[in-house]
Amino acid sequence: MKIHNRVIYPIIIIFLISGCDLLDSSGEYGTNIIYPLENGNQWIYNQEFGLYNFRSFDNPDSVIDRDEYHYAEIEVRSNGIVTLNEFEHNSSPVSELEQTAYIENGQPQMFRDWRYYTNTENGLFLLGSRFPSGVTATPKYDIMSERPGNAFHILFDGKYFTTVGAITEYVEYAVNKHYTNADSIYVEKYPVKVIPKRMRPGKQWTARTAGNPWRVDKRIVAKEMIEIPAGRFECYKVQWYIDLGDTGEWNDNLIYYDYFGQEGLIKREFYFKDLIWMSIESSDPEGYFDSHDIKVLTEFDVN
Repeated sequence: MKIHNRVIYPIIIIFLISGCDLLDSSGEYGTNIIYPLENGNQWIYNQEFGLYNFRSFDNPDSVIDRDEYHYAEIEVRSNGIVTLNEFEHNSSPVSELEQTAYIENGQPQMFRDWRYYTNTENGLFLLGSRFPSGVTATPKYDIMSERPGNAFHILFDGKYFTTVGAITEYVEYAVNKHYTNADSIYVEKYPVKVIPKRMRPGKQWTARTAGNPWRVDKRIVAKEMIEIPAGRFECYKVQWYIDLGDTGEWNDNLIYYDYFGQEGLIKREFYFKDLIWMSIESSDPEGYFDSHDIKVLTEFDVN
């Protein structure tokens, strides 16, 4: 199926209330979804990073007049099946998805990385990631101080970041690119189950186990019809449950949703509450803020 509907402007999301309830009262057992990893398939997304509700530790009830929004266009292309020594242990064909992000943030920047997936009888699994030499998708660090050299500082899980997108990737892929060798492949200790093959509301699974490096469960909470710039799609809404730090409790300040359809990933909504911030003039955390990282499909070409 091919739809070309190029849209390049800040994300506009139209939410369409679905007639399907959480328990899928239609009685449908489920729908088989095989993620379309065929060579040449392409997806283009608009991505928005929003930072807002800044407040100080001293006066947490007073919001500081400071909002920041950044936008990116992301191209994801399937390079088809690849043969790599790192994945010789895997019995299913390994497909490479190449991702290029064009970020408008003062000076335009381009970042590229690669993800390795496989479709099995049990669903779609992430096997590993690769980051090119000389380029990272998150700002460079001063190794001595482990502080970012860029303007905006965010303290999360005991680490410093300068973008919400960097935190998103840290939580999703559980790897800090700055501590991996350039152009090396980061192989998942255990394949990460992204979605099951048979999708139905109510289904829950463990994507990451405790200690790997933290537990992540996912649950299909609804089947919805959504309308976005790329068109109208029937999707399964997947909620993440994250136990960052393996405390035995889900983090309630991380709210993650993925929307999957037969065409692939249609939309992603990540919300963060009470992130810790500091200004470039300060050496100590100053307060909290809230944020979101939303990615919406604008164009695709899928066989």
